[in-house]
This record gives sequence, C-alpha cells and structure tokens, in this order.
Amino acid sequence: MYNAIRLIRKSLQKIKERRCMGFNRIKNEHPMKEREELRYIRKCRVAIVGLGGVGKSLAHLLKTYPGGLTELRLCNRSDPGGIVEELNHIPTRLPVRGFKGIDRLPLGLQNADLVVVTAGAARRPGTRRRQLFTENAAICRDIINICADRCPDALIAIVTNPLDSLVPVAAGVLKKRGVYRPERLFGVCQIDQMRAERFYAEAIGQEPRKTYVPVVGGHADNTTVPLFSKARPNVPLTEEETRTLIQLVRDAGKKVVQVRDKIIL
Repeated sequence: MYNAIRLIRKSLQKIKERRCMGFNRIKNEHPMKEREELRYIRKCRVAIVGLGGVGKSLAHLLKTYPGGLTELRLCNRSDPGGIVEELNHIPTRLPVRGFKGIDRLPLGLQNADLVVVTAGAARRPGTRRRQLFTENAAICRDIINICADRCPDALIAIVTNPLDSLVPVAAGVLKKRGVYRPERLFGVCQIDQMRAERFYAEAIGQEPRKTYVPVVGGHADNTTVPLFSKARPNVPLTEEETRTLIQLVRDAGKKVVQVRDKIIL
C-alpha cells in the first residue's frame, strides 16, 4: 500500500494546473529521505475501485493521513457500507462515501481527480501474473470505459495484476474513446523498489530507509530488474550475491501469496 501512496503523491503534482486544484509547491523528494505526509495535496477527490487487501489498506491510510483530500470514494462489487462506516469513525475531516456494484460505479467516479484501480481476481498460489490477464482485462476495460465517460481528466493508477498488460489495455480503451493522455495513466509497481531496498539493506547491514536501489523493467517475475550496481550507498557485491538479491526481489510476490494462503492445521 505504501508504494501506491508514494507514487500517488508524486503523480498528483502533474494535475496542479487543473481548475479544481490548488497545489502548493511540492518539494523534490530525495530517494534516501523518509516519506512525507500528503499535506501538499489540495482539493482532490480520490476514488478507489476494489476493496480487497490493497484497496482497504489504502483507504485506511488515506483516511488517517488525508492531507488536503476533500473526498474519498470506495467503489466495490459487494456493499462497502461496513468499511465506510468504520473509516468514518477515524477522527479526520475527510468524508468517506461508498458505492456498491457496477451500476453505482459511474456515480462513484463522477468528476474524480484520481482513480486507483485495485479491482480484479487476486493472485493465487501456483499462478503467475499473466495468467490473471483474461479475467482482469475485462474488469479493467469496464472500469476505464466509465472513467472515460465520468472523469476523463482524472489520473488513473492501475494496481491490479498483471500490471504490465493492464496498463496498455487501459491506454487502448482511452485512445479509442479519444481521451488518452499518457501522463495521466500509470501503473503502481514501486513495491519492487521497496523490496529491493529492503533486501539490499539487509545484505549490507544498513537501515532500509537509508538505502536506494533503482528498479527498471516491468512488474512481471522475469521483467523486474533491480540495478544494485547503482544502489546508494554503493557497496560492491559479487556476481552471485547480485543474482541472489535479484531473485529474492522477483520471487517476493510469489512468497507472499504462498504464505498468505497456507492452511495451518
């Protein structure tokens, strides 16, 4: 969830020219500094589509540290009323509203400034991200089509896997509808960088928040490429150590799924 928050904060700077926005200057974030709160964001309506593990966690974080967000909308296939009620007990001024089902989704996305798409089938043990494509591509198309109608100027953050495939699907829908703007569509995959920094810090005996490891490529198991040679602080690694760390980063998501779904008798 924290990788989504970091990327959201950076990306919201791109819409400061919009009439409904009133951004203060956002400071350049040094990769080795701790994350700042969302206090620079002003007058932004956020819609989260899909309330699985990521969606719920993100909603809780935004409600707890709302910065200048003006409204948080939770859109889900099943009734989000219980989650909405619980979040509204958190003593911050950010109002939270819920929208149930595909029929109410257009209302939930109306004039949103940022749409975070987390809806879709979850990754299961033994499955790869690309195996989710058939099911999740259809879900993504439906959501993006509604975005094109109700919030064509919104930033759209895709979290649903397979990320490498769904971002182009979303771009294709927006192009077909004549509202595609590449700077407003992005995938959230900074979790790969966070994992790389954590494993690298452990290997060199450093505090994770004081390390930086750039990651290039995609978000699939075989396309994520952590550049440990460009890490900071720069500590030379052997070829074997580098290969081991790269594999740890690539297998991290799979391990999470295996541990999460393991049945303990």
